[in-house]
Amino acid sequence: SQPIDHIFQFHRALRRELLKLESQSQQLLDLVGEGNKEGAKDAYPAALEEFYTRLQFLWGIYRTHSSAEDEIVFPALESKDALHNVSHAYTLDHHQEERLFREIAEVVDGLRSSGCDATSATHDQDLEFSLSRLCAMCTAIRVCL
Repeated sequence: SQPIDHIFQFHRALRRELLKLESQSQQLLDLVGEGNKEGAKDAYPAALEEFYTRLQFLWGIYRTHSSAEDEIVFPALESKDALHNVSHAYTLDHHQEERLFREIAEVVDGLRSSGCDATSATHDQDLEFSLSRLCAMCTAIRVCL
């Protein structure tokens, strides 16, 4: 096993976790869509907090990992004559992925602050729109990695 293999293993593990995050975002959307069903609205706050916890955990791990790549792995690769200017693209990817994490966190913060006790049709439409956007963002970050 080479050191680079550990990076690939980490990326696979992170993608699996991002797939779970994506699935959780879809479950949130499904709960809101089933708003009239017994217990659906009651389950939403706990599901949102579970999503938020997973997001914070993954984002923290991602930050640590990408910093290590940017500060240690990529400079080591650049020092090899055959691999000049390769790491710059990966560093740009990290900036894009970090932006996606930040945007997801902003949507989740908005969802957490809006609560789910409002029952107006407009609130439900806004909630469904935000959750649909969240699902798309979770898919985007998983695909980017």
